[in-house]
Amino acid sequence: MGVPDKNLQTESLKGKTCKILLAEDHAVTGWGLAFLLSGIPGIELVDQVVDGNLVEPRINDSKPDILILDILLPGKTGLEILSAIQNRNFKVITFSGQSTGEDFQRALDLGSDALVSKADPPDEMIEAIKTLRAGKSYLSTEARRLIGHDGNR
Repeated sequence: MGVPDKNLQTESLKGKTCKILLAEDHAVTGWGLAFLLSGIPGIELVDQVVDGNLVEPRINDSKPDILILDILLPGKTGLEILSAIQNRNFKVITFSGQSTGEDFQRALDLGSDALVSKADPPDEMIEAIKTLRAGKSYLSTEARRLIGHDGNR
């Protein structure tokens, strides 16, 4: 796993600051992702939550542009949260390391805008954010493999 290319990171992230809410219950993963995001100009990590029951209240408080949502959270699961936030004005990146292709497919069916596996390199998360900011959806390499999808949707 290499260090993400800073030029790749900043290329399409210029303009309005993108506010991100991170819902991740594993401390090292959350810290690593927060560190990755902190190095990207135009990205602001507005909040982090470790319990699924806290996600919806924090959405209301922080008004994110993008929610990075782990599927397997304690309390409410990521899939339960996706089901509850159908009418929203922000994008969702579903993020997981233990999920099956069925979990990722269910996340898509519930309206997730992007899928990224924790097995993917960091550049995939950066690319997902850039792609969502450009108004498109995104499936990472590992997510495509898990759901048997040949390309981005």
